[in-house]
Order: sequence, then structure tokens, then C-alpha cells
Amino acid sequence: MLIENSQVLTFFFLCWIGTGKTLVSGSLYLNTVQTKYLKSRDIYLLGDTFWLGGDVSLSDNATFTNTPHATFTISTTTNVAMTNSGSVPSQFYNYGTVEKHTTSITAQMLPDFFNYGEVAVFSGNLQIAAVGDQVDGLFVSNDPGTITFVGSYVHLSPSVTLDGSGVFKLTNYVDLVLFSSPPVVV
Repeated sequence: MLIENSQVLTFFFLCWIGTGKTLVSGSLYLNTVQTKYLKSRDIYLLGDTFWLGGDVSLSDNATFTNTPHATFTISTTTNVAMTNSGSVPSQFYNYGTVEKHTTSITAQMLPDFFNYGEVAVFSGNLQIAAVGDQVDGLFVSNDPGTITFVGSYVHLSPSVTLDGSGVFKLTNYVDLVLFSSPPVVV
């Protein structure tokens, strides 16, 4: 089943279960403190998405894809996590822009995170914490922001760029695997 939406969607409580694809070409608001659930479903974000509160639980091969020209903005007032559960790992693919704006809070991206676009942190901490991460594209950490790679190993492709006046951290016994040449550090 394919569901297309070109309007503004605001979800205070969300539970999408079942195979199929959802294309969101309008704005998507993930709002309030309630957890949003995505199980065995593919969500393609074509417009602007605003994660304003509450955790997001992905399970059983669920996929969030932030497409080129789309922006996924994390702007919450409390610590939040995109979790990964179920028997098959879930994924977050970024081909557009992921931005984190709010001060002093931590946002965790726990599903397998594949970056082919840009990740920018302007304040607080963005933790990318999944085994098997494929880290590519551009990562910008602006002071006082921090990007933390957490997990047992992180794969950096030769074309990854780490930039900005903020902090980059590797924690929890991270084995740094470079694909064939070192990343560009600006």
C-alpha cells in the first residue's frame, strides 16, 4: 500500500504498522512527549520534518528516508531518542539535511544511520549510535554543538567531511574503520 500526503501532518501519537510506503511531500510534525511507532514500514520524507518531542520507535525493518532537498529538524526541549527494536534492524537514510538546534539536550539516532547528505548540529549533542553505521557525506558541528559516534564500530567512507567549530567524539570502544582512505577533516 502506498500513501501519499502533500499537506501538513501533525502527529501527537503515531502508530504506523505494516508493510508499505508512505510519501510525505508536505511538512511532517512529530510532536508531544508520546512515543511514535513505526513497524515494518517505509517513510519517505520529501519536505520538511520537525521532531518537536517524544521518542520515535522503529522496529522490524522500518525505514525513514530523508530524501534530497528534504530537511529533518530536531528541535526539542527534552532529551529524545529514535530507537531500534524488533527482530530485524531498522534504518535511517539521510540524502538531504538533518539539523539539530536546541541547546543542551541530547538526541540519539539508534537505528542504523546512513548519511549521504549533510548533518549539522548547532547546539546540544547528536549521538549516532548504531552498530554498522555507514558514515559518509558532510558532518558539521557548530560551537557549542557536539556530534558523538557511539557503538562498537563506525565505518567512515573516504568521502566523509567533518567540519565546524564544535566537537566530534568517538565513545564506547568505537573501532574506526576507514573504507580506503582517511576522511577529509576541515
